[in-house]
Amino acid sequence: MAASGVWKASMVRSGREEVYVAAMPLRATKGPPQLLMSAAYSLNFWNFHHFMVIINNKPLNRTNPCSFQLLVYDFQPKDPEDPYAALAVLSGRSVPGAVLVRKLKKLPRNKCWLVGYSKEDAEKVATEFNKTWETSLRVGVNDCRHYTNGGKANPCMHAFHTHTYIHTYIMGAATVAIPEVVLESSNGQRRIPVIGLGTAPEASSKVSTKDAVVEAIKQGYRHFDAASAYGVEQSVGEAIQEALQLGLISSRDQLFITTKIWVTDNHPHLILPALQKSLKTLQLDYLDLYLIHWPISAKPGKVTYPIEQSELVPFDMEGVWKSMEECQRLGLTKAIGVSNFSIKKLQKLLSFATIPPAVNQVEVNLAFQQHKLREFCKSKGITVTAFSPLRKGSSRGTNMVMDNDVLKELADAHAKTVAQICLRWIYEQGLTVVAKSYDKERMKQNLEIFDWCLTDEDYKKISEIHQDRLIKGPTKPLLHDLWDEEDEHQLYFCFELCLGCNL
Repeated sequence: MAASGVWKASMVRSGREEVYVAAMPLRATKGPPQLLMSAAYSLNFWNFHHFMVIINNKPLNRTNPCSFQLLVYDFQPKDPEDPYAALAVLSGRSVPGAVLVRKLKKLPRNKCWLVGYSKEDAEKVATEFNKTWETSLRVGVNDCRHYTNGGKANPCMHAFHTHTYIHTYIMGAATVAIPEVVLESSNGQRRIPVIGLGTAPEASSKVSTKDAVVEAIKQGYRHFDAASAYGVEQSVGEAIQEALQLGLISSRDQLFITTKIWVTDNHPHLILPALQKSLKTLQLDYLDLYLIHWPISAKPGKVTYPIEQSELVPFDMEGVWKSMEECQRLGLTKAIGVSNFSIKKLQKLLSFATIPPAVNQVEVNLAFQQHKLREFCKSKGITVTAFSPLRKGSSRGTNMVMDNDVLKELADAHAKTVAQICLRWIYEQGLTVVAKSYDKERMKQNLEIFDWCLTDEDYKKISEIHQDRLIKGPTKPLLHDLWDEEDEHQLYFCFELCLGCNL
């Protein structure tokens, strides 16, 4: 690879890691068989337009989930129809294109050839290279559509194969394809992106929810987290329709939509009607995930916040959950889950559930790390989604995350923002996260967390951060038994809850 705006496989063995090239076959044979003659024929190079340079990295720390064995520079030629592209790069000649970064745990099934060793500054040069190459890449789960200065390439020629399970981080390009995890209780029907956009209303925001969701889709977000109590379902639905009309997505199936049932509908006979109402408002036929917002019930009626304790009624957890299971069986939601459930409440739910909760969405951030709850959920196959990852929403006082001096030091050391440090930590814990920002630049920054790692020293410093829950509960006065006294540190029961965090 050279810094002059070209990418090529280096035969120089001065680097540290082995470099392989993997060629990806087209869906249909391109070019006459006489092309490239015997050399091309032996390797079927006229069938290839899409190939990868694979750097065989050694894991930094085998116990660290952010450690990858393979770092892949996935090269997209400017002219993917040119049958000479693969041979040109392998022989060291310049071929214009764009470079994507992938992380793999094993080589793809297609043939791979060892061509040399990487240079130590390979990633830096690839990044600089992309800054000089104007391109727009749209990447889907199993599809890559490449639009270049040379014209619109045939999208049928850009089908990835089974290895594109691997998720792509595009340097200097238009979008980021976000890693996903399988929701265990949904029978493998749905994968949830590890980062989603929260839509809880925020009085200070000057951007509408509809515009924010459309912009987020442009940037690569695919998970959108709503709730009936947020009053944003109509805006989210309108944004989805606009994204379809603009061609930002080809179908609703490319999105992961979550919404939640409010406590006034937390009654067995109201679950299905509430879901049907949300679907109508969202203009959708199904949800990807439907959550019980809080493990309490209030008298049916309008959404009020905070909820007066006099409005609360006994929560029929078993009856409500059976109604949630029926919603999944009817195909109205691909998966069901809960939010703000303690270990004790999860144990009770699991004792009678025939479909276990796929997700428990709870507060997790560097000032409230929830180790015990996370370990319990992991042992039961329940995916944890973190809300309030940046600890925003307190009505007074300093932010124990964003204003933390230790985290500011880590951000400076990594040349990242404090928010990126927080989100990277959550990602490395194996969690999914809902981050709320309608600011275009911060949306972009929140996705720039997949190509670097925190160090063991970082983890040591993070472990020393004082722990305290931010979200105390949705009632006034607070329910002191809501969390079943499971907090790992003393809580200060002052009312700091606001709508901008999570209802």
